[in-house]
Amino acid sequence: VTFVCLYLTGFLILKRRWRVATHGIGKVLGSTAQILFWGIVIVGVNFLVSLMPKEYVLLDMTYNGIYSLTEESKEALSGLESDVTLYVLQGDGEADDTILATVEGMEAANDHIHAEYISLEENPYFYTTYTDTEPPANSIIVVSEDKSIVVNYYDCYQVQYDYEYNYESGEYLVTDYKVTGYDGEGRIISAIMQTVSSEVPKIYCITGHDEIVPDTELASLLSKANVQTQMINLLDYETIPEDADCVFLLGPLVDYSAEEAEKITAYLEGGGKAIFAVAFTDADELEVFHGLLSPYGMEVLPGYVMEQGASYYNSYEYFLLPEILYTDITEGVYSTLRTKYVYMPYAKGIVFNEE
Repeated sequence: VTFVCLYLTGFLILKRRWRVATHGIGKVLGSTAQILFWGIVIVGVNFLVSLMPKEYVLLDMTYNGIYSLTEESKEALSGLESDVTLYVLQGDGEADDTILATVEGMEAANDHIHAEYISLEENPYFYTTYTDTEPPANSIIVVSEDKSIVVNYYDCYQVQYDYEYNYESGEYLVTDYKVTGYDGEGRIISAIMQTVSSEVPKIYCITGHDEIVPDTELASLLSKANVQTQMINLLDYETIPEDADCVFLLGPLVDYSAEEAEKITAYLEGGGKAIFAVAFTDADELEVFHGLLSPYGMEVLPGYVMEQGASYYNSYEYFLLPEILYTDITEGVYSTLRTKYVYMPYAKGIVFNEE
């Protein structure tokens, strides 16, 4: 459009070229033909560009790449060998822009992924083939062979609500809300992985010692990663269940018994995997629990860590904000401007032996 306008402006400036009496009919027809020619070229180029895949035409300039797939998602989809259909419950061209960009990005990432857009006006009961509950518009039904999972549209966005207490009804009513994040990509990737996977990894969370219980956010992350979690008390089991892919020992405040420690040790010596979290407690040091780390060259120190550098703690010396160095592990939170933090209140100290 810019090119055509500039071209026509040039003709207006050189309007004498349009005078038949001065330049003859040939000059006028030639100039007119040039305008028509370039107009056709511009329209043709735009048409060809419109047929190109969007990843070659559009550049995602959002700070968090909301319209682009993350490298982790591309890597996860690269190994997909089963056909997956994404039924978007909205007519083509009417879907949520962000959902649409995510779905199109997944189609481009792997040829096994195909999207179909279902018009709710023409096919309002399409969902009944896969679920008994009607999902909202823009939801996605992920289908692979005989397995299907519904990704609810409202679960794709993180929303913060403002409430106001109503004295007449005695209830808190929503007065306003704002969208604080987008999680559609993770939800859809999780659904795809679950529909094509024949085996689901299982994590057992040890309970019975006032451990930390995985909160809603952590449980959601594990579920999205296609991981099943189960809470178990070691007193009810002779050994760690054979189907355990990993166990969580999340900050017990009460020490393990020798019998429980033997079960964990046998599991680890047999090649099992575990994630330990040590928490500060006013009770006596958890000698048995901390002793589980000794064979791996780690010693948990008494008390908790205090920081003397004012820029490395928040409010109190034991609310740590440590400096983050760049490694493969910290890549997701590393920032040269130190605008991202790992907050570590009441952190325990762990030292490693020379070996």
